[in-house]
Amino acid sequence: MEESTYHAIDKREVKTLDIFPLGRGKRVLSYLADFFLTLILSMTLFHLAVYPLGRLIVGYDSWMKEFDEASLKRDSVLYGNELLFAKKNQEPNSLGENLEETCLKYTSYFVNGGEEKYEVFKTYYVKLGGGAESYPKIYETAYPQEFFVVSDGAVSLKETYIEEFKPLFDYKDTISSQGERDYKTFQKHVFLNLYDDMLASIKKNDLSYNGISYKAEQSRVDKIIRQDDALLIFSSFIAYFTSIVLLFIAIPMASRSSKTLGMIFLRNNRIESDSLKIIGKGRAAMLSIFYFALNAWMLFFLPFPQLDINTLFSVPILLSVSGISLILVIASLLTLLFDRYNRSLTDIFSRSVLVDEKTLDEIYRAKGYKI
Repeated sequence: MEESTYHAIDKREVKTLDIFPLGRGKRVLSYLADFFLTLILSMTLFHLAVYPLGRLIVGYDSWMKEFDEASLKRDSVLYGNELLFAKKNQEPNSLGENLEETCLKYTSYFVNGGEEKYEVFKTYYVKLGGGAESYPKIYETAYPQEFFVVSDGAVSLKETYIEEFKPLFDYKDTISSQGERDYKTFQKHVFLNLYDDMLASIKKNDLSYNGISYKAEQSRVDKIIRQDDALLIFSSFIAYFTSIVLLFIAIPMASRSSKTLGMIFLRNNRIESDSLKIIGKGRAAMLSIFYFALNAWMLFFLPFPQLDINTLFSVPILLSVSGISLILVIASLLTLLFDRYNRSLTDIFSRSVLVDEKTLDEIYRAKGYKI
């Protein structure tokens, strides 16, 4: 009988599981959830704890006292040299309102042939030695140029604007809407620009009155402004760093699934892309570096409304760091939009991916875990 040979074949059922990362919309929502939680906590810490405590430590009240004193002394040089005029019954420290009054008196010189002292730029450049040759040139380059006529070193306001501005000095008359618009343009773009240029010249070349140096007092003012900027910068970084540690290190370390607060609210999970396991504590801590970089653009807004938006643009460090962070966010968003697995830069570099609860349960079932 012919011997037969049998080969045993082990037939095992092969299971295929398709893993679907979070969709692009949900992925963006996950980032925004953590971002706004970080922003709220950072602003709370900044305004209620870090910045007030910093002001207490550095003696902020003494800074402000010195600032006010230096500002008053500095401005007294302008008042004393008749480059700034106080409004009637107005305190000398009301610089904004007194600049408006100075502009009005300056305009009256051209419109009504008022006192020559009100032509503050002639006072500075010609009488006070600011550079007589510069006087007609400042009007030749003034923007917008249509307000003045410059001839043989003499400066005059064009007749059109003289007629428009006359009602400003006649309580029985009312300025037209066109005249009001032109005066606002004249005030903002002509007078204030020329005044800024004059102050820059004074700051460079100095001017004194009763033994008080404008340049010296302005240096004191600038020093306090720099100190306050430094306090704002340090307070912003401390508040932000503390928020990152709490939200992206402490909470994931305490969470069984290494989740951030935003992930807990949205019921998302971060798993390793190679092993499909919940990320470990070490990788969760490493991710805080990415969160720090991608959320740092909020630093620009932390001092608001302590500082208004225009002033915030004068704090270069906050602006630069926030700008770099925003570039990273845009790059990460573009990666998310074009990556076939909906991964951001954070996901790619950390070799992880975000999934929802349902997908995680399916992974557990496929691995034989009981849910």
